Amino acid sequence: MSATCTTTPSRKILERTISASQNGAPPRRLRLAMLGCEDKPPYGPTEHTASLFLDLICKTLQDFNKSWTVSIGIYRVQEFDYPTSQQEWNSYDGIILPGSFSAAYDHDEWIEKLRQVILEEIHEKARPTLGICFGHQVMASAFEDGEAVKNPLGSQAGRRSFPLTSKGKDLLMTDRGDNRQELDLYYTHADMVKRLPTCAVTLGGTDIVPIQAAAYYRSQDDAESSPTRPIAITFQAHPEYASPELGLKKTLGSILEAMQERGDISSDEKEVLRQDSIDHYAVVEQDSIELMKTVGIRLGWFPNEKC
Repeated sequence: MSATCTTTPSRKILERTISASQNGAPPRRLRLAMLGCEDKPPYGPTEHTASLFLDLICKTLQDFNKSWTVSIGIYRVQEFDYPTSQQEWNSYDGIILPGSFSAAYDHDEWIEKLRQVILEEIHEKARPTLGICFGHQVMASAFEDGEAVKNPLGSQAGRRSFPLTSKGKDLLMTDRGDNRQELDLYYTHADMVKRLPTCAVTLGGTDIVPIQAAAYYRSQDDAESSPTRPIAITFQAHPEYASPELGLKKTLGSILEAMQERGDISSDEKEVLRQDSIDHYAVVEQDSIELMKTVGIRLGWFPNEKC
């Protein structure tokens, strides 16, 4: 597996090739655009965030026993940096909406612009999209009947389990071959989705965070029938944290430190959460990879041959 970071005249691209024996066949290509929402460490800078997703996606694709070249084009939406033409938008197989330290319910100009892009470029044109944390929240708040708010029960961090709804199990678990009813993933957030738009359905949640994941469709009728090819799938969790060094140590661990410094969690809570995240890493990694595999298939990023 090889990795490169290239810069075109106007775009930085992270790219990695996964090699498998294919009798000389050229690798399949997966081109993604990441609408980066945070340049401040430890979740940023944007290149760091893209590396987290590149690690997870490449780790997942190894299970397909094919050669792949995966690239992530990096955009900085806080600087109003987006694809500038339909040709550029259409050159990507999918979109990543990652996390941010900003609040999705704020009215900063760049957030308002992102909401507009979600409606006009992602939803209206059905661009297959993965939303994570802030991306999960801003996707909901882009619609008039969706809402993101500060979590009244406080910040959530570390490993958390959340049970899936029946639609969540149908969409996310049918290909796993086990009877799991919940997922163990890593979290770092203070906000949450309070209400989904009518074009979306919840895939699971808890009493503390009722909407942990969602699937978005073209219309309310599609959402109610829940076809297996949604436009977008979003999560409050961070499956991209599931790498031992870059994700667990350098990102999750550093964010826990930052949360303690802000007074969101105590020093004792931080140590408990950190140790629990380490102790249960194998379970979280497996769930994150299996989740990415299913989401990639559902969004059409990955071939359906593993179903």
